[in-house]
Amino acid sequence: MIAILKNDFIRFAREKNRIIMNIAITAGMILIAIFFASRPASASPVAYVAQAGSVAQAPAALAPAGYSVAEMKVAPPLSSLVSGKYEAIVSGTKETGYVVKTLKNAEYERRLFSALAGSPEMSTASEKRGAGSTISGFLLMFMMMQGTMMLYLFADDKELKILPRIASTPLPITRYLAAHGLFAFLAILLPNLAILYAIKFITGSDIGFTLFEYVLLFAVASALSTGFSLFMNALASKGDTANMAGSAIVTLTSVLAGSFYSFERGNPVLETFVKLLPQKAWLESASLMEKGIPLSQSAHHLTYPLALSLFFFTVAFAKTGRDYIGRK
Repeated sequence: MIAILKNDFIRFAREKNRIIMNIAITAGMILIAIFFASRPASASPVAYVAQAGSVAQAPAALAPAGYSVAEMKVAPPLSSLVSGKYEAIVSGTKETGYVVKTLKNAEYERRLFSALAGSPEMSTASEKRGAGSTISGFLLMFMMMQGTMMLYLFADDKELKILPRIASTPLPITRYLAAHGLFAFLAILLPNLAILYAIKFITGSDIGFTLFEYVLLFAVASALSTGFSLFMNALASKGDTANMAGSAIVTLTSVLAGSFYSFERGNPVLETFVKLLPQKAWLESASLMEKGIPLSQSAHHLTYPLALSLFFFTVAFAKTGRDYIGRK
C-alpha cells in the first residue's frame, strides 16, 4: 500500500500542468470568495405589487429594514426570482394580509413577514454569509470535482490494463483501492488548506473559521469527493466517462445545495431532493459553525456526508473486487 501511495505521488508530480491548474483554480476561488465576503451587505431586492385599481405604495416598514423595494402595478414573472433580480414578490396590504412569493429559505420569509408587520427586532433582510461559509461554499463544488481529477491514476490503470496484472498479485484489491483513495484524499485536503492559509498570510484577509474548523470541514469534503469519484470510476469503463458524468452531477447538486445561492423554496419536490444532498448537510454545518454554535451541535450534520462516503467506498470496493477477483 505504501509503495502504491508513493508511486501515485511520483506520477502526479510529473503532471506539472495539472498541478498548476489546480493551484490556480483553488486560489482564484478563494480570492473571489474573500471578495464577496468582504463586500458590505446589500439591500434585498423586493417587488411590491399593488392591488388592482389602487396606486402602488410599498409598506413603509420595509424602507429601513434592509430591503430595496420596487413598486409596480403588474407582478413580475416568477423567472425574476430564479434569475435573482428580485428575492421576493409581495402583494396585498397590511389590512388584507400580505402574500409573499420567494425562492429563499424559510428564515428569509419569516424575516420578511416580520418586516411587513413592522417588527423592529426582526425587520432585517436575510443574514449575509460570513467569510467562513462563503469560502467554504465556493470551494465545496471544486473540491468535489477534484476527486475525479486526482483519481485519474486509477482510471489509467484500468484503461491501460494494469489493474488486471495487479489483481493477479498477492496485493488485495481493497488495499490497492485504499492507497488510491488515500492519495486522492490527501491531494485534495492538503493543497486546499495550504493555499487558503498562504492567501491569508499574504493578504491578511479574514477567512472566518479556525484552522481546526477548516480541517474538519475540508476533511469531510475530501472524503466525500474521494468516495464519490472512486464510485464513479468503479462503475464506468473509461475515465473520461466517469469524469464527465461526475462533474455534471457535482455541478448540479452543489448549486442546488446552495454553494452559491439558495434555490430551496417554492417546490416541495425540489426541497425534498435538496435536503437529501450531502452538500446541503455540509453547508448547514458550516453555517452553524459560523454562528458560533458549539461543534458538538454543529458538526453532527457532517455524519450524513461521511456515511454516504462510506457507502460509495463500499460499493466501489465491491464492484472492483467482483470485476477483477476472478483474474487474480
